[in-house]
Amino acid sequence: MKGREQTADEIRLRAEVRRRLAVVRACLVLERLWRLVWPAAVLIAFYASAALLGLLAALPVAVHGLLFGLLAGGVMLLLWRGAKRMRWPEERQARRRLEADNAAAHRPLDALFDGIAMSGGGAALWRRYRRVVAARALALRPHPPRLSLSAEDPRALRALAALALLVGFLHAGADSGRRLAAGFIPSLAERGGAPLIDAWITPPDYTGRSPIVLSVAGESTAGDTRAGVPLEVPAGSTLIARVQGGTTVPRMVLGDRRHDFTRAGEADYRLEAPIEASGRLELRMGRRVAAQWPIAILADRPPVIGFTRPPGETPRHSLRIDYTLLDDYGVTEARLELTPREIDGPPLVVTLRGGTMRDEPLALTAYEDLTAHVYAGSEVTAVLTARDAAGQEAASEPMVLRLPERHFTHPVARALVAVRKSLIRAPEAREQAAERIDAISRDVGAYDGDLTVFAALRGSFWRLEESDDVAATSEVAALLWDTALRLEDGQVSLAARSLSESLEALEEALSGAPADLAAAADRLARSMQEFLSQLGRQQAGMAPRMAENRAAEATVIGADLLQDMVRQIQRLAAAGETDAARRMLAALREIMENATTDTLSPEDYKRAMAAGRAQRALEKLGESQQDALNDTSRQALLNRLLAGQKRPQRGYGPLASEQRQLAATLDGVRRELEGSGVESPDALSRAASAMREAARALAENGAPQAIHAQSKAVQALAEAAEALGQEAARAMASMPGTGGLDPLGRPYPGLSTRDWLLPDKAGMRAARRILEELRRRISDPAISPAERDYLRRLLRRF
Repeated sequence: MKGREQTADEIRLRAEVRRRLAVVRACLVLERLWRLVWPAAVLIAFYASAALLGLLAALPVAVHGLLFGLLAGGVMLLLWRGAKRMRWPEERQARRRLEADNAAAHRPLDALFDGIAMSGGGAALWRRYRRVVAARALALRPHPPRLSLSAEDPRALRALAALALLVGFLHAGADSGRRLAAGFIPSLAERGGAPLIDAWITPPDYTGRSPIVLSVAGESTAGDTRAGVPLEVPAGSTLIARVQGGTTVPRMVLGDRRHDFTRAGEADYRLEAPIEASGRLELRMGRRVAAQWPIAILADRPPVIGFTRPPGETPRHSLRIDYTLLDDYGVTEARLELTPREIDGPPLVVTLRGGTMRDEPLALTAYEDLTAHVYAGSEVTAVLTARDAAGQEAASEPMVLRLPERHFTHPVARALVAVRKSLIRAPEAREQAAERIDAISRDVGAYDGDLTVFAALRGSFWRLEESDDVAATSEVAALLWDTALRLEDGQVSLAARSLSESLEALEEALSGAPADLAAAADRLARSMQEFLSQLGRQQAGMAPRMAENRAAEATVIGADLLQDMVRQIQRLAAAGETDAARRMLAALREIMENATTDTLSPEDYKRAMAAGRAQRALEKLGESQQDALNDTSRQALLNRLLAGQKRPQRGYGPLASEQRQLAATLDGVRRELEGSGVESPDALSRAASAMREAARALAENGAPQAIHAQSKAVQALAEAAEALGQEAARAMASMPGTGGLDPLGRPYPGLSTRDWLLPDKAGMRAARRILEELRRRISDPAISPAERDYLRRLLRRF
């Protein structure tokens, strides 16, 4: 073998070394490329950090574009200069690098790849040397590339660029990608990317309106505003907007008003500002309009208040005030100002109930007992005033009237009222008033020796004698009035006052918590029971001939019915039917205000009671007749099915027997009416004839004729019941001072709670589910304040 010939081992050795040299050459290429691009990378890093910090977005478009052009030119210049100096590494350079990294002396790689043209002993020595060099070459290992730039960058600009880039990323956060894109593509900066916009308008609480959502997550939800149709916004509304993203601080513009957003977090901005004028609402992101909505302010119209009819006097001498309210959202305060015309004095102000309405008049009735006021019996000028939640006020046309005055029949009561009036109008004449009270108190027989009256009179006398302040005069005047009421009608007036206070408390509780409502309803039930009891005792004393039967029946019918009304009010309020509960409470108040102690003659009362009983009996009989009609219809249908199947049909005998019993019941009602002197309505005769005709048809298996006759009977019974109710109402209306109501103030007969029916079970369950869901949502800590306010407004409706 010649000296230049290679063995298989030498071939494998050289191949392995060349692979290692290839790795070293790659490291050298990487090092030279890194030294080529690092100046450009540092320049790009500084530019990117400026974009992340929002500095470029704050510049005008021309300046931004110029800087980007300078960046591109600088990067290309630096790369061109580096590329000119760059040389591709040769194998010789790779050998020296590999030997230097491993601290190998005498260039073993050159000896490995060299050959010798000799033989003999010199060749054997060369081969031995080659074996030593091969072992040293296999020990050489490539090292990582040397990327240090200490020599090239003695000022460490690369570290400063990295730090600036890190600060920029931390500042931009999740908005980093969009900011970088906007920085390196100026056209995206002009569009501002796609920030997420949440915007809505919250109307004032008193409007009861839900928030107007303008945009959610950048998607407009305010309708087609591009068509130019403005959004109607109540006056006093508040704009709330949130913007996520964007490189500039957003600004909301409406006309000549501008509102800058405040930073709420990383790339998050928030604004809360009033909507004060109509126009185009624009959300601007730097130089562009990101969103816009046309806005039209709905002005809050002033309230309107007026008398429905002139104020009048109730049988219990209260002032009845019928008035109407009109406002676009609601009246928060209503008053009646009574200015005296015959005497000097300040106006008397009576607070009335406001209400919530939606551009529809709200008719209300108020009762005020002013008989104890010094203006009672005098002529006054009455003016109604109203104020809405926006502070706007309105007044009605003035009306002249004379206030109700209580006229006492008891001599001592009249004397006490006269002393009281003189004491109020001339407090300096207290000595004369004390002397008159002293004289009245000594005539014990004039007030039947009533110890309560005696104690009140003596207490008033000594109060005036021992004290001369204004408070003493007021206390004595109040005590004299209560004493006069006791002398005139016992405990009825005091019970009526307590009842009126209970009605007021229940009215206020309808807008409060359920526990308050239950307490107010219980208080009203007790006050009503006491009032009815005192009224019944007084009626018994005034009409001994009727005391036994009338007082008992009035207590059963009146107390049970009125207590049922109280329970129905409570149920309606619990079911969310607040308006219906208020209407029923107004009806209850009217009943109690019209309660009177006047009496009917026994004959009229007997006829009224008989008409009422007959009406209830006919209503029950009508229900039974309707059931009989349903049974007949089902039996007829079944027989048709059996006939089609050629099976035996069922007879109508049991139904005919039931129909005859209903007819006999009707005959009994007619006889009772004739015995009480009440004229039977014509509809009763038609009902009796139809029921007998139905019984005959059923006995003859004539189902169609029976169904027709039963339908006529049902209709005639309903007409007869209504006619008897009207007859009884006319009989009770003949009593002076009742206004068509019975002695307890009830529209007689037929007063019931059916006009205020509760929702069915499904409706009540639905209302309860809505209430529970609203309460659950409002307790969620994650909801926004605007949503929480809206839920509170919804709960007020329930």
